[in-house]
Amino acid sequence: MDSYDVVIVGAGIVGCSVARHLASDHDVLVIDEDQVAAGTTARASGLVSPEYDLNGHLDAAKYASERIWNLDGTGHFTVSEGPGLSLVRADEVETDRDRVERAQAAGFDASFHEVDEVADRLPDAFDLGSFAAVGIYEDVGFVDPYTYARTLQGEAEADGAEFRTGVRVEGVTADGAVTGVDTVDGHVAADHVVVAAGWRTRDLIAEHVAIPVRPFRYQTATLEVDVDVSDFPVAWEHETLLYWRRDLNGDLHVGGQPYFVDDPGSLRTQVRPSFMEALAQDLPRYLPAVDTARVVAEDTCPIGDAATPDGRPIVDAPADGPDGLVVATGMHGFGIMLAPLAGGAVRSLVTGESVPFDIDPYRVSRFDDRSTTFGSSYID
Repeated sequence: MDSYDVVIVGAGIVGCSVARHLASDHDVLVIDEDQVAAGTTARASGLVSPEYDLNGHLDAAKYASERIWNLDGTGHFTVSEGPGLSLVRADEVETDRDRVERAQAAGFDASFHEVDEVADRLPDAFDLGSFAAVGIYEDVGFVDPYTYARTLQGEAEADGAEFRTGVRVEGVTADGAVTGVDTVDGHVAADHVVVAAGWRTRDLIAEHVAIPVRPFRYQTATLEVDVDVSDFPVAWEHETLLYWRRDLNGDLHVGGQPYFVDDPGSLRTQVRPSFMEALAQDLPRYLPAVDTARVVAEDTCPIGDAATPDGRPIVDAPADGPDGLVVATGMHGFGIMLAPLAGGAVRSLVTGESVPFDIDPYRVSRFDDRSTTFGSSYID
């Protein structure tokens, strides 16, 4: 019978990061019913903006950012530089100013400006007349998610990790403590099982512990535009829940407006009409050049990411679960930038080693209610 120190269920970006963090001194097997990075990861936008999206947990944001940027230049992996712009409306000024100041205090290169102070720094294609201020985050960038995952896989394999794809895990086995996983090919024994399977994580561990995660989909479109986007920063704004970045082939990548789904396993590759309306009516207000843009591709995640009630991931060895069980899910569409956080936290949970950020905010015990009936302020 196969036996490993750690079995990781899920070969997306989080599973690959966990494998890389553990493989140097553990016998690691990663199992996925599909291929490496074939699901949610492959359709991610690749944004790297933890100083903004993890602004309340900046030690963790620093850990994640440094590890992504330190990987730049490894094999074919590169990080495309931003900067990142938070487009701020009048009623958001104080909140976003505070966000910038927290990022600065944590050592990130960030600044806050009234719109007219940065007009000469922005491409002519931008029209910021709808906004009062701009938060600028110099350490923001973006990556190709597939290359990122494959690079982490290669690093883990170089340290001895094994990846087994095309094999479905049917459940986690335990007898007081974890004993391994049952797969369609038989049982695999393990001292630790890390379940990093997105929304499927809840079902895979339901026999042992409950976690509050709901599946949702995010939407993206690729626009062919009649303007040079090579100097475009990454940018986002809150009213329409849209973000955009340049594509390296000269197109414009736009995403946002996530929504909950009841049947995450169903196939859907077309965005919703409301998203197309936002591209046609809202985006041209900030980027007039896209008024004549052509949509050359649209997509939604056909599998579905996982959300939690408070918008933070769950990375934990649940106290009410069997010893040796670790979960890493609920990345809220931010798995690309949260993967190093998940990897570092899981290593700490498996080995007892310290990690340079507090993992308590990601424990499942923070939830009194672990049902899936919750809503979200930004997921429809």
